[in-house]
Amino acid sequence: MSLFPLVPTGLDLNGPDLSFTTNPVGVATSTAGIATFTGIATAIFTTVGSVANSPDNLGIITYRWWRVGVGSLTDGTTSAGNTISGAGTTILTLSSLNNDINQSEYYLQADYLPTPIVGLASTSLGGVFTGNAPNEPLNSGIGTLTVFPEITIVTQPQEETVASGVTHTFSFYATATDGTTDFSYKWSQDGSELTDSSTVAGSATTELSISSTTIGVSTIQCKISHNTANPSPVYTNVVDYDVTEPRNVIKYETFSENSSELNSTGSHDLSEGALSFRADTSAATRSITFYPSETDTEVKITMGGSRGNTLTSYRRGHGGISVFKITLLKNTEYVIKLGVPQTANLAPQGGLPGGGGSAVLYRKANVIAVCGGGAGGGHAGRGGDGGGVGLAGETGLGFNGAGGGEQILTGQMGTEGSYAKENFFSDNTTAVNFSHLNNEGGFLMKCTQGDYYAAQGYSPCEDLGNVQARTYDGTIIAGSAILDRGYKAGFGYRENGGNGVNDESGGGGAGARGGDGPALGGNAGGGGGSGYSNGEITLLTSTTLSTGTRIGGNDDTAFISIESTDHASDNEPVFPAASSI
Repeated sequence: MSLFPLVPTGLDLNGPDLSFTTNPVGVATSTAGIATFTGIATAIFTTVGSVANSPDNLGIITYRWWRVGVGSLTDGTTSAGNTISGAGTTILTLSSLNNDINQSEYYLQADYLPTPIVGLASTSLGGVFTGNAPNEPLNSGIGTLTVFPEITIVTQPQEETVASGVTHTFSFYATATDGTTDFSYKWSQDGSELTDSSTVAGSATTELSISSTTIGVSTIQCKISHNTANPSPVYTNVVDYDVTEPRNVIKYETFSENSSELNSTGSHDLSEGALSFRADTSAATRSITFYPSETDTEVKITMGGSRGNTLTSYRRGHGGISVFKITLLKNTEYVIKLGVPQTANLAPQGGLPGGGGSAVLYRKANVIAVCGGGAGGGHAGRGGDGGGVGLAGETGLGFNGAGGGEQILTGQMGTEGSYAKENFFSDNTTAVNFSHLNNEGGFLMKCTQGDYYAAQGYSPCEDLGNVQARTYDGTIIAGSAILDRGYKAGFGYRENGGNGVNDESGGGGAGARGGDGPALGGNAGGGGGSGYSNGEITLLTSTTLSTGTRIGGNDDTAFISIESTDHASDNEPVFPAASSI
């Protein structure tokens, strides 16, 4: 018996050694590109001594790509959103790149797979094939992927037309896809880089402030660089910077005094016609700031107080109207408060029930002009009309009709204000007017007291400097312009119409002095609120308004229309479109 049995085999015992002729190398690209890694292996047979029957390469090399720290790869989309192809080949392709895989490492694993030669040997021998590689599986060297961040310009600078000598700010917002902030900036004008000077600020920031006295159009662009981004630098859009002679441009902001967000903003060139606002049912538009942005501007203003309401056949009182001119100062705050009828349940408004709110124009904190609101109609008589600038309110009709707000002489408005008083000649100046107990109309105060600024120790008529607007509780209203301001949101005693003795009488209209509500027996109409001027305005006479002002005339909510005196065709009143109430 043989100690060593002979076992026939079809295996070529001399398997090859694997080696890489091409190793993957590092790749650097941006998130917008693709990354390709290449690895190639070969099978090498080593001859030992004199071999009569040299081995045959009867096998193939298989491949699989691996990511260090993650594992073997397969074709498809990863959880991070990257796309993989060629994971089982000599070429790995990565696309849809992001900075999450920056500095990731990849290698190729090679394996020798013997392949039988069918028909060369009996099946009992398993076929003839080359032996396995003794060093399989073999890993290639490592290739590192560097993904450079990409710069994204989120918002672009906008073209602008500005007046000569007026500073304008161009801005943009850019991010890097990896979240880094290693940016540098450089603005240019007509292709020439800018530096900070008396007319230029922020030339190396995201906000360029620039002014010019040279009339004409130039171009503005910013170069954005990043320490590691690719490509870098990138450039913003090229935008026009059009410098013109100063125009009669009015900018405006509409807001609610209890909201930290503006309702709307806008800009209007008065050469294109009137800029008009009318109170409606939206509380967000109860307060409006407007100002000339390029030059002091003489304007013609038509203004009217709100009508009242009535639930009877007797008519509601109409708001007083006036037409006047005034020079608006550049970048100075002007605020218009536009009233509505009391049943609209929105401030400012008149007395209960149905009293109309006034129209009050402020320059910073100071009352410039007032048109009184019409009173509510009662079951026994109509409501009195509100007075235009400088005029008393009309007495309500019917038995014991309530008195209209008294005339306050030019410039004589008091520093103390009040809501409706508890009864005639009382000293109650703090009670809110929406009560049947408060019949006598109150007084508008000559300057805004406010809530927040009063608590900070500011006097009502004190200026605030160049600041943004604030809500009544002191919150800055986002997006509001930096202006020379003084208006203080909150207390101003504008809702000063007296209240009717019952639901069948009419409430007084608000005004410089609020109209009274009926306090004695009967269901008469309330009295209209009075108008006022501090002396800054000049009334404009016309065919319609022989004195530039009148009692009544507006059977709608309060309004204001602003025209350039250079373009106004005449002194006739200009009414905006009707409201929704």
